[in-house]
Amino acid sequence: MDKDVTGAADKSKGNVTIRDTAITVSTYTAEQPAADRILFAQTLITPGSAIDTTVFGKGSSGNAPLLDLHKSLVAQALGGNQSATRAGQPTVSFSPEMEEEETSIPIPPVEPPVETDDADQAFLPQVTDFLWVNQARNAFNVTGKGMTVAVLDTGLNTGHIDFTGRVAAQVNFTPDNDGNTADATDGNGHGTNVGGIIVAGGNHTGMAPEANIIPIKVLPNATSGDFAWIDSALQWVIDNRAAHNISAVCMSLSDSGNYTSDGFGFFATLRHAMRRKIQTLKAANVAVVIAAGNDYFRHNSQQGMAFPAIIRECISVGAVYDEDQDRRFAYSSGAQAHSAKRGQITPFSQRLHASVGPDTHTDVFAPGAPVTATGHTGPQASSTQSGTSQATPVVTGIILLLQEFYQRWRHELPTVDQLIRWLQEGGVPIFDGDD
Repeated sequence: MDKDVTGAADKSKGNVTIRDTAITVSTYTAEQPAADRILFAQTLITPGSAIDTTVFGKGSSGNAPLLDLHKSLVAQALGGNQSATRAGQPTVSFSPEMEEEETSIPIPPVEPPVETDDADQAFLPQVTDFLWVNQARNAFNVTGKGMTVAVLDTGLNTGHIDFTGRVAAQVNFTPDNDGNTADATDGNGHGTNVGGIIVAGGNHTGMAPEANIIPIKVLPNATSGDFAWIDSALQWVIDNRAAHNISAVCMSLSDSGNYTSDGFGFFATLRHAMRRKIQTLKAANVAVVIAAGNDYFRHNSQQGMAFPAIIRECISVGAVYDEDQDRRFAYSSGAQAHSAKRGQITPFSQRLHASVGPDTHTDVFAPGAPVTATGHTGPQASSTQSGTSQATPVVTGIILLLQEFYQRWRHELPTVDQLIRWLQEGGVPIFDGDD
C-alpha cells in the first residue's frame, strides 16, 4: 500500500475536508525527501474555491508551508481510496473534533483524594459487596495471584503495607522525583488510591489482593502533564509485558474532552500513536482499562467520552453509586445529585450509548462514588475519592480475577473481547433517567 500511495502522490492534488475549511494538498517534488517520507505543501482556502496552491521549494518564499509526513500516515489516510488518489482526486474526511498536528497534548492537574492516617476501610467493602467480589474469589479460588497490572497514574506509595512484596517494578516519565526514571513515588495520592482499589492486600482488600502492581508515573503531583509521557509509558508496557507478565493496564486519566468517535483526523499524530499501542496490547490479550471521564456536567450533559477512553480497542468505564443514599452530593465539576440509588449513574460520569457511538460506546459501569482505599501519606494511610478514576480500577481488578481463572484453565489469557462480553453478561442493564 505504501508503494501505491507514494507512486501516486508524485502528481496528485486533492482536497482534505477539515471543519469548514478545505486544504489543497500538492506533493512537493522539486527535491526528493527521505525514502520513507512524503513532502506536501498546504494552504487553507475557502470551501468550493477553485484556487490552486503553488508548491514552493525549500528556502523559497511563499505562504504554502511544507509538511513532512511519514508515508505510513499517508497510506493510512489514502489507502482506502487509492484509485481516486491515482486519478489525482483523493477525498478524505476527518473528524471535526481533532484536527491539529500534535507533538503533545496537555493533561489537566489531577485532583488529590481526601487522606487520613488511619486504616479506615469505609466504602471499599461496600463496593465488593455490591459486586459479590468476595463470593466470586471464594467460589473460583482467585485472588489475582501471578497476574500483574500496570497503573499509569501519579505513582504509588510503595511503602504502604497493602502493597508489601508485590511492587514488581516502578517507572517515572514525569519531571517529579528529580526526574529519576526509577522512582514512581506518589506525591498526590490519586495513583495510590487507584492502585489500592485494584490490589490492596493488608488493611484494605482490593479486588485482586494478591496481584502484582507496576506503578508508572505519568501524571505529576500538582501540575499539568502531557500525553506524550503516557505514549512512552504504553511503549514501556509493550516492551516489558512478557518479562513482568503484565495482563492489564489501568488508566484513570483523561483530556477532559467529550467525543463520540475515535476518528482523530490526519494530523492527530500523538492520538494515532497511542491508539496503535493500545491495539498492539489488545492483540497480545492485554486489557487496557480507561476512565470515561468526569465532565458530563461541564459538557452540558451531552453524551460522549474523554480521550483516551473513546479509543474503541480499550475497555471504557463509567461510574455508578453502590448504595441508596437519601442525601445531596456535590462535586468539584459542578455536578450534583439530590439522592443516590444503587446502580444509578453518577452525575459527573461521562457516558456514550451505542445508539450514538456504535463502535466507541461506554463498555461497562462500576461503583466509583465514593471509594476509600490506600493513601500516600503513610504506611497505613487511607484515602477517599469519587470518580470514574475509582470505577476504572474496580473493573481492572475484576479483569485480573477473570484472567487468573481463565489462564489456569486454558493456559493462556482470554481476549479483550471475551473480557468485555463476560463483564457485560455478568452485569445488569442500567435504566437511569435521573441524570
